[in-house]
Amino acid sequence: MVLFIIFALATLVAGFYGFYQTKKLISTEMIDVDFGKIIKKTLIYDAIVAVCLTVMSVGIVVWKSFPVDGLHWFKLIAGALSFAFALTTAIHFFIYYYYGKNIDETWKKKIFYSFIGLFVAAFLALFLWLDGFAPYLTYPLVNGISFDKGFVNPTGARPNIAFYAICILSGAILVYFMCDHFMYKEYKVHGILESTFFVAFPAGIIGARLWYCIGDGVPIQDWIKIWQGGLTILGGALMGIIVGVAWFLWKNKKYSIWVAVDLIVPTILIAQAVGRFGNFFNCEVHGLTTSVDNFKWLPEIIRNNMMYSERAGYAPEGMMYVPLFFIEALVNFFGYFVIAHLLGKKLRKITEPGDLAFAYIIWYGATRVIMEPFRHSAYNMGENGYWSWIWSLLFVLVGTLLIIANHVVRYIIKKRKNNYIVQKGDKKLGLVETICFGVIGVGAVIPAIVLMASNSFNEKIGFAPFNIGLMLFALGFSVLLLIVPAVLRLVEARKVKNA
Repeated sequence: MVLFIIFALATLVAGFYGFYQTKKLISTEMIDVDFGKIIKKTLIYDAIVAVCLTVMSVGIVVWKSFPVDGLHWFKLIAGALSFAFALTTAIHFFIYYYYGKNIDETWKKKIFYSFIGLFVAAFLALFLWLDGFAPYLTYPLVNGISFDKGFVNPTGARPNIAFYAICILSGAILVYFMCDHFMYKEYKVHGILESTFFVAFPAGIIGARLWYCIGDGVPIQDWIKIWQGGLTILGGALMGIIVGVAWFLWKNKKYSIWVAVDLIVPTILIAQAVGRFGNFFNCEVHGLTTSVDNFKWLPEIIRNNMMYSERAGYAPEGMMYVPLFFIEALVNFFGYFVIAHLLGKKLRKITEPGDLAFAYIIWYGATRVIMEPFRHSAYNMGENGYWSWIWSLLFVLVGTLLIIANHVVRYIIKKRKNNYIVQKGDKKLGLVETICFGVIGVGAVIPAIVLMASNSFNEKIGFAPFNIGLMLFALGFSVLLLIVPAVLRLVEARKVKNA
């Protein structure tokens, strides 16, 4: 116990001292600084943190008298060392990259790719470290702290400090700092989004609660009882975006709202991905039971915790609940990079300001369309589980219509002002877009119509033929609508010789 406390404190002290030195450094202009030496010094602090966390982990084993075998000793020590080192170094590099001044471009590029790789390594090492303890822990895991009962898990009292809330808040804070940097790169000013964050985040929580209460039929007198659980990301995202945009327009008139929403809205996927780990601790919003053998690739600690549901109880022997939280988190991370980097950078030629924000609506709607039928029935909302699913379909359609409207309105404005510019290669690009969207859209709509016409309406959400047809129709029709901006580009390009 004493060993654990000593090295827990040492870990915190070493970590905070390293971050203090980093903050102190970036507050200067860093002109004529040998950045190689700075990196080496940073790595020393990070190595100290790694050693302290490792000794602390050994202290836990000794304190609790866990009968750890050789394999799990390796996982515990290797995981603790690599997790602590990778995470602290990644955070240092993140601070250097996003807030450092006058850093040489060569170093800046190295730092960028390093902190991306280190965050991924830290994520993997975290589970390696936790797997060292996995066989010796009690499941379900602790999901928070109760002021009168101490640490609690989903089988006991509700926590006053819930890990679920910490996950949501952590995701929001991470995204705030990312967006603050993006706005700094655009306008060379930090803090533009500070007031917007403090308004949009609580608005999102309120929206998430209201959406859940309406969709799940919660009595009005219980709507305010948020501590009893019940939040829906669809409502949270919608309310947060609407209130955030309105506040930004009011408080930041000199900055472009279109630049802001394209930078900010896609990052909500990152916040949602982090927040989904709250479902892991709460043992909720998972799928049906399946054999543990189907998820051998998952860390042991996740498999073990997914054997319990806070609503359905323990899964049968050799079974677990499908970890939808983990699958959706990965999909959200992937979605962010598709929208922010593929659409936002590689395909920027075919997008208009605002498209990235609207693409978020499509991506998250499509994610929920596919994921909802996989959920355990205890977590489906509305009559027969259709509330979130139908709204997810509408999100896909609305996001697509917003993109179409965005392109058409901008096209009309440019034509009226005689400043529509046809760029080289627009004719070929428009033709390729039209063919691709047309083939994909028709290829989805035709079988969708056949499925719906030949099967009766299904009374419960799931992958029944009619529901599959409805999904295909919504997704296919949305793709077909995207032909509109492609056709506009093609028509204008054909008017210009050799375009």
